[in-house]
Amino acid sequence: MKRKELIVLLLLAYFTLLACGQPVKKCRRRRLVMIGVYDKIILSDDLLEISGIAFAPGRFDTLYAQQDEEGAIFRVGLPSGKYKRVDFGDAGDYEDIAILRDTMLLLESEGSFYGFRLDSLTAKRAKPFRYYEKVLPKGEYEGLFADALTGSYYALCKSCKGDKKTNRLRFTSYIGTKTH
Repeated sequence: MKRKELIVLLLLAYFTLLACGQPVKKCRRRRLVMIGVYDKIILSDDLLEISGIAFAPGRFDTLYAQQDEEGAIFRVGLPSGKYKRVDFGDAGDYEDIAILRDTMLLLESEGSFYGFRLDSLTAKRAKPFRYYEKVLPKGEYEGLFADALTGSYYALCKSCKGDKKTNRLRFTSYIGTKTH
Protein backbone atom coordinates (compact mmCIF):
# COMPACT_ATOMS: atom_id res chain seq x y z
CA MET A 1 0.00 0.00 0.00
CA LYS A 2 1.41 3.38 -0.99
CA ARG A 3 1.99 6.08 1.58
CA LYS A 4 -0.82 8.37 0.32
CA GLU A 5 -3.30 5.45 0.34
CA LEU A 6 -2.31 4.59 3.91
CA ILE A 7 -2.63 8.22 5.03
CA VAL A 8 -6.11 8.49 3.50
CA LEU A 9 -7.25 5.25 5.14
CA LEU A 10 -5.82 6.30 8.51
CA LEU A 11 -7.54 9.68 8.25
CA LEU A 12 -10.86 8.03 7.44
CA ALA A 13 -10.49 5.75 10.47
CA TYR A 14 -9.46 8.68 12.69
CA PHE A 15 -12.42 10.86 11.69
CA THR A 16 -14.82 7.94 12.03
CA LEU A 17 -13.67 7.23 15.58
CA LEU A 18 -13.57 10.89 16.61
CA ALA A 19 -16.59 12.06 14.61
CA CYS A 20 -17.81 14.64 17.09
CA GLY A 21 -14.89 14.93 19.51
CA GLN A 22 -17.29 14.88 22.46
CA PRO A 23 -18.52 12.28 24.94
CA VAL A 24 -20.66 9.47 23.54
CA LYS A 25 -23.82 10.75 25.30
CA LYS A 26 -23.57 14.06 23.48
CA CYS A 27 -23.00 12.23 20.18
CA ARG A 28 -26.16 10.22 20.76
CA ARG A 29 -28.18 13.40 21.20
CA ARG A 30 -26.74 14.72 17.97
CA ARG A 31 -27.46 11.39 16.22
CA LEU A 32 -24.00 10.99 14.77
CA VAL A 33 -22.88 7.56 13.66
CA MET A 34 -19.91 6.28 15.62
CA ILE A 35 -18.32 2.86 15.96
CA GLY A 36 -20.50 0.82 18.35
CA VAL A 37 -22.95 3.65 19.08
CA TYR A 38 -25.51 4.97 16.61
CA ASP A 39 -29.00 6.32 16.30
CA LYS A 40 -31.26 5.93 13.33
CA ILE A 41 -33.05 8.73 11.49
CA ILE A 42 -35.83 7.76 9.11
CA LEU A 43 -35.50 9.89 5.99
CA SER A 44 -37.97 10.59 3.21
CA ASP A 45 -38.13 8.45 0.07
CA ASP A 46 -36.65 11.43 -1.82
CA LEU A 47 -33.32 10.46 -0.30
CA LEU A 48 -33.51 6.82 -1.39
CA GLU A 49 -30.86 7.12 -4.14
CA ILE A 50 -28.12 8.88 -2.15
CA SER A 51 -24.60 7.85 -3.11
CA GLY A 52 -22.46 10.38 -1.24
CA ILE A 53 -22.56 12.20 2.11
CA ALA A 54 -20.35 14.75 3.85
CA PHE A 55 -20.27 17.12 6.80
CA ALA A 56 -18.85 20.61 6.52
CA PRO A 57 -15.65 20.86 8.59
CA GLY A 58 -16.52 21.33 12.26
CA ARG A 59 -20.29 21.31 11.58
CA PHE A 60 -22.16 18.19 12.62
CA ASP A 61 -25.67 19.67 12.63
CA THR A 62 -26.06 19.50 8.83
CA LEU A 63 -25.38 16.54 6.58
CA TYR A 64 -24.92 17.13 2.85
CA ALA A 65 -25.94 14.34 0.50
CA GLN A 66 -26.15 14.05 -3.25
CA GLN A 67 -28.71 12.22 -5.34
CA ASP A 68 -27.21 9.50 -7.51
CA GLU A 69 -29.05 10.22 -10.77
CA GLU A 70 -31.06 13.46 -10.64
CA GLY A 71 -28.59 16.32 -10.19
CA ALA A 72 -29.72 17.27 -6.68
CA ILE A 73 -27.99 17.97 -3.38
CA PHE A 74 -29.77 17.66 -0.03
CA ARG A 75 -29.07 19.60 3.16
CA VAL A 76 -30.28 17.38 6.02
CA GLY A 77 -30.70 18.89 9.48
CA LEU A 78 -29.61 16.71 12.37
CA PRO A 79 -31.09 15.31 14.51
CA SER A 80 -34.50 16.27 13.05
CA GLY A 81 -33.98 14.69 9.62
CA LYS A 82 -35.68 17.65 7.93
CA TYR A 83 -34.11 18.41 4.60
CA LYS A 84 -33.97 20.85 1.74
CA ARG A 85 -33.47 19.75 -1.86
CA VAL A 86 -31.23 21.91 -4.05
CA ASP A 87 -31.25 21.13 -7.77
CA PHE A 88 -28.10 21.92 -9.75
CA GLY A 89 -28.13 20.02 -13.03
CA ASP A 90 -29.54 17.43 -15.38
CA ALA A 91 -29.77 13.69 -14.90
CA GLY A 92 -26.36 12.04 -14.69
CA ASP A 93 -24.23 9.52 -12.83
CA TYR A 94 -23.19 11.37 -9.66
CA GLU A 95 -21.04 9.36 -7.28
CA ASP A 96 -19.81 11.26 -4.23
CA ILE A 97 -19.24 14.61 -2.54
CA ALA A 98 -16.46 15.97 -0.35
CA ILE A 99 -16.06 19.29 1.46
CA LEU A 100 -12.98 21.39 2.21
CA ARG A 101 -13.52 24.60 4.18
CA ASP A 102 -16.49 26.26 2.43
CA THR A 103 -16.20 24.39 -0.87
CA MET A 104 -17.95 21.20 -1.94
CA LEU A 105 -16.89 19.11 -4.91
CA LEU A 106 -19.34 16.68 -6.45
CA LEU A 107 -17.84 13.80 -8.47
CA GLU A 108 -19.33 12.39 -11.66
CA SER A 109 -18.41 8.80 -12.52
CA GLU A 110 -16.42 9.73 -15.66
CA GLY A 111 -14.05 12.01 -13.71
CA SER A 112 -15.72 15.43 -13.89
CA PHE A 113 -16.47 17.65 -10.88
CA TYR A 114 -18.95 20.37 -9.97
CA GLY A 115 -17.66 22.97 -7.49
CA PHE A 116 -20.10 24.64 -5.07
CA ARG A 117 -19.67 27.08 -2.23
CA LEU A 118 -21.70 25.87 0.74
CA ASP A 119 -23.45 29.22 1.11
CA SER A 120 -24.82 28.82 -2.44
CA LEU A 121 -26.76 25.71 -1.39
CA THR A 122 -29.61 27.58 0.30
CA ALA A 123 -32.04 28.22 -2.59
CA LYS A 124 -34.10 25.67 -4.54
CA ARG A 125 -31.61 25.79 -7.40
CA ALA A 126 -27.84 26.29 -7.24
CA LYS A 127 -25.32 27.02 -9.93
CA PRO A 128 -21.82 25.62 -9.48
CA PHE A 129 -19.04 28.21 -9.43
CA ARG A 130 -17.04 25.92 -11.70
CA TYR A 131 -17.34 22.73 -13.71
CA TYR A 132 -14.14 20.68 -14.07
CA GLU A 133 -14.84 18.56 -17.14
CA LYS A 134 -13.19 15.11 -17.30
CA VAL A 135 -10.06 16.26 -15.52
CA LEU A 136 -9.18 12.81 -14.20
CA PRO A 137 -7.66 10.05 -16.33
CA LYS A 138 -10.21 8.00 -18.26
CA GLY A 139 -12.05 5.58 -15.99
CA GLU A 140 -15.05 5.03 -13.75
CA TYR A 141 -14.78 6.84 -10.40
CA GLU A 142 -16.78 5.96 -7.27
CA GLY A 143 -15.48 7.80 -4.22
CA LEU A 144 -14.14 11.19 -3.18
CA PHE A 145 -12.25 12.30 -0.06
CA ALA A 146 -11.26 15.80 1.06
CA ASP A 147 -8.00 15.94 3.00
CA ALA A 148 -8.04 19.04 5.20
CA LEU A 149 -4.35 18.60 6.09
CA THR A 150 -3.08 18.89 2.52
CA GLY A 151 -5.99 20.80 0.98
CA SER A 152 -6.39 18.09 -1.64
CA TYR A 153 -9.21 15.94 -2.92
CA TYR A 154 -8.66 12.24 -3.63
CA ALA A 155 -10.84 10.29 -6.07
CA LEU A 156 -11.18 6.53 -5.93
CA CYS A 157 -11.19 4.83 -9.32
CA LYS A 158 -13.34 1.74 -9.69
CA SER A 159 -12.22 0.86 -13.19
CA CYS A 160 -9.21 2.59 -14.71
CA LYS A 161 -6.58 1.66 -17.26
CA GLY A 162 -3.88 -0.45 -15.62
CA ASP A 163 -6.05 -1.59 -12.71
CA LYS A 164 -6.60 -5.08 -14.12
CA LYS A 165 -2.91 -5.83 -13.69
CA THR A 166 -2.74 -4.85 -10.00
CA ASN A 167 -6.15 -5.83 -8.50
CA ARG A 168 -5.89 -2.70 -6.33
CA LEU A 169 -8.05 0.35 -5.93
CA ARG A 170 -6.47 3.52 -7.22
CA PHE A 171 -6.43 6.86 -5.43
CA THR A 172 -6.00 9.85 -7.70
CA SER A 173 -4.94 13.15 -6.19
CA TYR A 174 -6.90 15.98 -7.72
CA ILE A 175 -7.24 19.63 -6.78
CA GLY A 176 -4.98 21.42 -4.36
CA THR A 177 -5.99 24.30 -2.13
CA LYS A 178 -7.02 26.63 -4.96
CA THR A 179 -10.53 25.40 -5.80
CA HIS A 180 -12.07 28.84 -6.28
